[in-house]
Amino acid sequence: MLTQPLVKFLLAIDDSLDLFAEHAIGGIIGLMTNAFFATQAVISLDGVNTNVVGGWVDHNWKQLYIQFAYILATCLYTFVVTALIVHYVDTVPGLHIRVAAGSETAGLDEVEVGMDILLNVPSP
Repeated sequence: MLTQPLVKFLLAIDDSLDLFAEHAIGGIIGLMTNAFFATQAVISLDGVNTNVVGGWVDHNWKQLYIQFAYILATCLYTFVVTALIVHYVDTVPGLHIRVAAGSETAGLDEVEVGMDILLNVPSP
């Protein structure tokens, strides 16, 4: 998809593994579709959850708000815990979250490993 790199560039998001695009967006879409399309008939097929009302299909309008609250709580929790972990890792001597700008320009394989990955040979 061409829009994803464009959005990442415009918002200056550094997500090299696309974790946010895969997990967060997928989770948000999944929770919202549950709010709209969950039905009591499908949920009760397991024989255990027979008292669940369902979503908008079953006229349970408040399920949308509940799912939206789950999304907000999960995003807030994830952001705070990740920010704390990154902060404390960055305070450990010898561990740094970002590399120098010159290292990014030269390429981390060249700087960190001493190998030109394109040629697959050690640097002189």
